[in-house]
Amino acid sequence: MLTMGNVCGMIFDVRRFSVNDGPGIRTTVFFKGCPLKCVWCHNPEGLDAGPEVFWDERRCLTGTHRCTVVCPKNALTGSSGNWKFDGKQCDSCGECARHCPTGAFQIIGSKMTVDELMALILKDRVFYENSEGGATFSGGEPFMQPEFLAEMLSLCRKESVHTAVDTSGYAPWEVIEPLCKDIDLFLYDCKLMDDAEHRKFTGVSNTVVLENLRKIVKAGKAVQIRIPLIPGISDTDANIFSIAEFLATMPALRQVSLLNFHKGGEQKYRRKAMAYAMSGAGSLDDERIGRIREVFEKRGVNVSVGE
Repeated sequence: MLTMGNVCGMIFDVRRFSVNDGPGIRTTVFFKGCPLKCVWCHNPEGLDAGPEVFWDERRCLTGTHRCTVVCPKNALTGSSGNWKFDGKQCDSCGECARHCPTGAFQIIGSKMTVDELMALILKDRVFYENSEGGATFSGGEPFMQPEFLAEMLSLCRKESVHTAVDTSGYAPWEVIEPLCKDIDLFLYDCKLMDDAEHRKFTGVSNTVVLENLRKIVKAGKAVQIRIPLIPGISDTDANIFSIAEFLATMPALRQVSLLNFHKGGEQKYRRKAMAYAMSGAGSLDDERIGRIREVFEKRGVNVSVGE
């Protein structure tokens, strides 16, 4: 296999045999770091760009806690049965994880070289070939690590591995454009059409997101639009119709995936000592999903539903 050197990326997970992140059986690589702060994010471990400490209180043992002694920031306080972890105090030095005998403390995020990651991806080449699958780069936001992403995409191209990039679209076009040649499929988020609403619930404007989508389509790249259906936020009639009308201006866009809200990330917030903003929300029912689906299907768009 051709080597691209020792460029490293910061990764928080690699999931083999994935079937929800593009066509066929895939290996999905989760990049650390994201410029958005979506209130419904189900991968909060992907928000920060560097390694960080997560704490699972259920795995703590009673008795003396070595972690409280070695922590230079006193981020864990209390006593057995009433421990409190202050994520804001934690500087992710990792001393607690290194001294924890039960794995209650874990460091999330580690460096991988392009060669290490490519070797892992190629382990499942036979499954990609038989299912028309490949590798998906997700996150976080993959375009926050453009050098690492570029070399991974180039290696995949040389090894004839289909590539997909799952992106918010919030990145400079100067970063995205040179990588387009090695991206077979964009899994592109379309969250909120109203810019003020987008700023309120994601922390950033959608201007760059929409401009980049137009440019990617103009470049002739394959795109699947992904719409997270967040109760009371992005599932409103006004937002759904606005997205449908916007997509209608680009006839090449004929694939939409509706992603129903779920609370799969709630435990992660607790482990990160972060407040979970969506604790009172629930998934949309089948009837509501069906009505949203009809909006796009009436415009000749192929719609799939997932989470």
